[in-house]
Amino acid sequence: MTEFAVPGAPDFELARGPAATVVGRAAAASHLFLAHYEYRRVLPAPQHWLPENRPDLEGDREWQAGILPENKYSSFRNDLMLGSFHPNHRAKWTAHELCHGLVGFAWKPDASPLFHATAARLSELLPVALFYFFDEYRLNRCGDHQHGGPLFGKFCAACETAAAQGPRAVRATDARWFEDGQQFIQHELEAVTATIEQGRPIARPWAGLDLCSDGLAYAAAQRRRLDSPMFARYIEAFFPADCGHHHSLQGLIDRIAEVSAALVGGETPKPWRATGSLWQSQDIGWRLLELAEDCEGDTAEQLQQAAWHLAAHPDEAGLTATVDRYIELHDEFYLPDPDQFFGVGYALPKGFGFDLDQISEGLQSACPNTCALIEEQGPHHLRETARAFAQQEQPQRQPLGRRFATWLAAQNHEHADLAAVEALCSHAPAADAAVISLAGLDTGVDAYQIAPDARLIDVSGTVKKQLGLTEFDLPAGLPPTLLAVRRDAGGQVLLSECDPPLAKALRKLQQGPCSQAQLGLDDEQLLSLLEVCLIVPTRRSL
Repeated sequence: MTEFAVPGAPDFELARGPAATVVGRAAAASHLFLAHYEYRRVLPAPQHWLPENRPDLEGDREWQAGILPENKYSSFRNDLMLGSFHPNHRAKWTAHELCHGLVGFAWKPDASPLFHATAARLSELLPVALFYFFDEYRLNRCGDHQHGGPLFGKFCAACETAAAQGPRAVRATDARWFEDGQQFIQHELEAVTATIEQGRPIARPWAGLDLCSDGLAYAAAQRRRLDSPMFARYIEAFFPADCGHHHSLQGLIDRIAEVSAALVGGETPKPWRATGSLWQSQDIGWRLLELAEDCEGDTAEQLQQAAWHLAAHPDEAGLTATVDRYIELHDEFYLPDPDQFFGVGYALPKGFGFDLDQISEGLQSACPNTCALIEEQGPHHLRETARAFAQQEQPQRQPLGRRFATWLAAQNHEHADLAAVEALCSHAPAADAAVISLAGLDTGVDAYQIAPDARLIDVSGTVKKQLGLTEFDLPAGLPPTLLAVRRDAGGQVLLSECDPPLAKALRKLQQGPCSQAQLGLDDEQLLSLLEVCLIVPTRRSL
């Protein structure tokens, strides 16, 4: 048993600081967990539930080089008590997502659009305060960002590594994070009170955050679904008392106060009266009802009956019976494939839970040549490889292609080396602004290092041919070729084969900074590496 026992969430991400630890323990007590974003299929909503004339709320969910985009207004639902584990988000998101489940949501029949918008705003309030304030208390950061607080849109790998070591010692200035977080919450609640009194949205933006605007966008995207008779029946059937649903805005405000006091005081808030099977049943039940809303006649009726049966039996046996029943309905009616329907991003009975088609498409977008070779081994071979990969993988903050390449290497797969190169290209970091802006020879430089946005990898002759870098079968026993990968300012991936003298110098630099003399490069060779932004000075002149 792990300390937190929150499925889908890496333990160390809930041990980064005191606030995250409170969230982890509270989430475990309420049996909350995270679904894997990349392995979860979002079912298409019925057309009559979609917002009209709001292209700004639409989202694209097609894989792009191993990355699956996310639209926060269509992918996210406050009434889904499960959080989302997105491998390409920073570790802060684990506690943030679980905090959503701890707070819950407000809904009532015949609610006005302003009610929906204000409820969405309140649901976001404490998770945002946690992300930008409470989570910064004793949070380890890198040397450059130790006293800077949240980085907003900037990602810092060094900060992620530092935070993973656990909380740092208390500083005299740390109390400000709790004080500022409580003040942020108080200001938002005052604006919510003004909104209720005046009957119009009152905003209280902070830095680049505007929860009022976010609430309005959420209400616009979800209003027709929230107002539907089907949603009302769903809430009544699947949400018993003390399971995340608040009947009023005040009930939600009271829960925010309870959980925020626990975060500051280090206590565990009152857990929801739920089990993991109940949260799963809510999730599967809504998918059945959402699908039924898009069907007619006997198909819709049978899907609804399956949902109501699950609501009456929200346990492991009920989930297993629901899987069996859906398979029967799929054989009888034209319905989504069971792997897609039950592709929820967490394990379900009978081996379901992961959308193998979606995962396979992602792998093909990140490692196309590798996947083509795997497919040549037999029908459905890539799909079964995707199944084994998804079922054995633990949640990691790494892009899909890198995780897949690492897994193939652990399996001693014959195409693991090719996958490693393709993943390196698909997930090459963006060009470093300082590197490309200051490229070229500098005077008075003592030592050089690999550019922070450059990546190096050794490849065999077989991999070179698979990548199309040579047309010939190279003799066995040749030393590996060093490839350099980076992006230009426009985002284009640049793949370079390094000449032997330059490869020798770059391999030295992989061990640490070196002077020009130690690298054994003449001025022309050194300049060539500087101009293509593969190396940079350890210190620049002014």
